[in-house]
Amino acid sequence: MVHVLFDDWLYLDIEGRPAVCGQEETTRLYKSRMKSVRAAFIDCAVKHVTQPLLESAFASDHIVQHERMGPNVYQVIGALKTDIERVHRYFKPIAVVSLVPYPVALRAFLNGRGLLFKDKAVIFLDDLKTQAVLTIIEGARLTAPRRINMRDAAYMVSEIQRHQKNYISQKEEGAAPRDIAFIIVSNNREWLEAFCDHGLLTKQDIIHVDHSCPVLEGLKNARFTMHFALPADILKQKRKNTVRGILKAMAVSMVMAALGFGFWASSMGVDQDMAVRLADVRQERQRVSGELTVIDQKKFVSFLRHSAPVDYGRLYHDFISGIPHGYSIQNFKMSRTDDTHWQFLGVIDPQQDNVIARYFERSGMFQNALLEGVVVQGRWGQKIVLKGGGGYE
Repeated sequence: MVHVLFDDWLYLDIEGRPAVCGQEETTRLYKSRMKSVRAAFIDCAVKHVTQPLLESAFASDHIVQHERMGPNVYQVIGALKTDIERVHRYFKPIAVVSLVPYPVALRAFLNGRGLLFKDKAVIFLDDLKTQAVLTIIEGARLTAPRRINMRDAAYMVSEIQRHQKNYISQKEEGAAPRDIAFIIVSNNREWLEAFCDHGLLTKQDIIHVDHSCPVLEGLKNARFTMHFALPADILKQKRKNTVRGILKAMAVSMVMAALGFGFWASSMGVDQDMAVRLADVRQERQRVSGELTVIDQKKFVSFLRHSAPVDYGRLYHDFISGIPHGYSIQNFKMSRTDDTHWQFLGVIDPQQDNVIARYFERSGMFQNALLEGVVVQGRWGQKIVLKGGGGYE
């Protein structure tokens, strides 16, 4: 990543090495090594407006970016479209990742150095060797950069004082007058000493920074919310974002459809499992029924006929239905307790050692049956006792 202050001269930071070159010299020496650029430009204008005036702050020949400064107050920065086109055209086809105004990058530098104050406005005088640039920054509030002649200290002091007065008058428009304290920050120590000699400020109100081009440090260490792009590039990006949004929506739809299909397939699998389980239960009941010998069934039916009134078909069905999966009938018998009462005793046990233990399902005529654990052939089985009679059905 190359960091550049773009002007008639280019102030460069290439892998930590500073350089100052003309545009042709930069093209010849450095441009082939550039893959992407973060750049700043000097010429811009700054206005502070309310929201209804935001769109009309600058003419249509400007590219505009804005920052919110407070409730219904915005800081609007405008630059001529031709100046922005000039920057992008020079670097093409190199990607200009970020292009911001000089005072925005300078504010990032001051913030990184801890030189933004709540109670003082900073007058920054930048010695770019080929020119001097004057900017006032108070918190997030900016002024447009002003190029001044470096012919002598007295002239520079007069320009600074004039800029101070303009700043105070602009800030007091529509606001209560108040005193504004200033400090001067510069990367030229001799200028600062000369300003003190001319009585501009005291030594307590001057700060020297050791950097040949502070804006480059601001570009390198900060991330900016604004970017001065060409209208055609903005439109192209909007189209890309629209296409990206459509593709994202399609991807989400496809994922949802895949999830829906997965749930459907899963439910189908559950249904199939249930169908298989039902078939197993039916086979198990048929097998258990088959285990009742013909003689036992005849004895069972014969006894029930003599033990009226009992619905032996229902009794037989409810007993078979209550046997858990994996269990078989070990034994059962019916006996009279008196002329009108009877007792049913059945024993069931697991068919194999690995069968999951389950209780006999007490339903139908066996809702009040007594269950008792018994050991049958080394396995833990169950004894089912049902007593009835006296008109029980």
